[in-house]
Amino acid sequence: MISAFLQNFTVANGPELAFTFQYTLVHNPGKMKIYTLHILLLLSAVMLIPACDNRDAWRAEGDKLISQATILAQQHDMLNIRIDSLWDTTTAVLATAIPEDFPPTDREIFLHARNADHIRMFMSFKTLDTETQALVDSAGRYDEMIAGQLRILQQQRQVFEKQKLEFLQKIAGTTPEDFRYYADQFHMIADSAPK
Repeated sequence: MISAFLQNFTVANGPELAFTFQYTLVHNPGKMKIYTLHILLLLSAVMLIPACDNRDAWRAEGDKLISQATILAQQHDMLNIRIDSLWDTTTAVLATAIPEDFPPTDREIFLHARNADHIRMFMSFKTLDTETQALVDSAGRYDEMIAGQLRILQQQRQVFEKQKLEFLQKIAGTTPEDFRYYADQFHMIADSAPK
């Protein structure tokens, strides 16, 4: 076994170093234990370096994904706030612009619909003054624009979810503590988003 090791050692490191190693092995066995310890420590360190590199890379990727999840959640919140603000303002103006003799059922629907197409489908819509009709039309266009932004954001979130799952699957078997940390972070971001 030692001769096979020395043969491989000689091929890999040259005959001079192999001779020194063989001389030490034969003439000074105590020193050999120190060399063996040094070799084992060196091999352990060399084997740990790629593991640290992988873990650092996973952490960088995980931190980037957490940042991306936060940004997507904030964008979603902002779009929902814009929609709510749009219809809160539109409804407040409608409440004062609808005449007193307006059909009560239609009035109730107009003030709660939060949808321009729904409001416009009523015959009574045409009885509103042109300024109020223009307000509903404008709110409808703005609502459609925000809805388009929400659709784009939803597509981005689907791509993100795929990346997130791939990342979690990649680290699940190798670094369970990192898996738990990132899974918890993703859950906290998802739980903090308004439903």
